[in-house]
Amino acid sequence: MTLTKEDLDKIKLPLSDEDYRMLREEDARTCYKVWQLASPELREAFDKKEAERVDCNCRQKTGRLWNYLTGKILYFDKLDY
Repeated sequence: MTLTKEDLDKIKLPLSDEDYRMLREEDARTCYKVWQLASPELREAFDKKEAERVDCNCRQKTGRLWNYLTGKILYFDKLDY
């Protein structure tokens, strides 16, 4: 299933877990081209959800997540160990 611009515009913010998983799959399937069609607000919501996922899985201890597509660094609360 390839998402169209209309499909992306129908996604309600904040992102649900189901929409987040769908966007991750579409991101991988289309080699990141889905973000050419998506609105900046949707991309920002996706990045925020991605940072929360990394935070919850304790994979990133520095409090930063680098977005390889936009080159931006997203900051989130540091974990206490």
